[in-house]
Amino acid sequence: MAATILLDLGNSSVKMAALDAKPVLLGSVPTREWIGKPSVLPADLYVACSVVPDALKALRTVVPSGKRLLVVGEDITIPLKNATRSPATTGTDRLVCAYETMRSIGPDCLVVSCGTALVFSVVREGRFVGGNIIPGPQLQLDSLRKGTAQLDFSHEGVDAESALGDDTPTAMVRGVLWGLAGAIDRLGDEYGDASRAQGIITGGWAVRVVPLIRSKLVYHPNVLFEGLARLARVNGIA
Repeated sequence: MAATILLDLGNSSVKMAALDAKPVLLGSVPTREWIGKPSVLPADLYVACSVVPDALKALRTVVPSGKRLLVVGEDITIPLKNATRSPATTGTDRLVCAYETMRSIGPDCLVVSCGTALVFSVVREGRFVGGNIIPGPQLQLDSLRKGTAQLDFSHEGVDAESALGDDTPTAMVRGVLWGLAGAIDRLGDEYGDASRAQGIITGGWAVRVVPLIRSKLVYHPNVLFEGLARLARVNGIA
């Protein structure tokens, strides 16, 4: 039995990791599927970051009796100043990733998460100052399918080595991926050299976008879990 289980309750998937010397990924389940049949592995402590209220509600029903569940933003404070105009609307996942990146890189940094949404999170002088949120690849492809009569194609097996799409499926996929790569590079320019040169990119679609960007971002798939692990240790709970 793991002493501590870390959980990322995201819009697309629920991911779990065991807290060892470093977080060890245990698995991932689509969020809607997990909410319908929630489960967790045995542990003494559960540390969760959630942007899906229904998933957090489901998690509370399956934590074993007598075991602790600590939720970031409720039971655990993120020691990062949120300098946006509406701090309460900022997802805790963005703040955890920004905090971990700041602690690893420095007080001026950028986090790009390419998952359900393409999310930019900017830290300047040790403060979270905001960023941008753009529909992610799957949302864009789904929007094309739903909003048109003849664009219902699968993206499976379509590469993005070239920007040019020589048939309709590749035109869709390459258009979306190269468009997001362009957004990353353009917004990196707008944020300024310090943030653009010192940052990470994460998320399920990041591996397909990284080869297309010019920005100096380091691929870091586990930044959220490492942030949760750091918070657990900083707060003396793991």
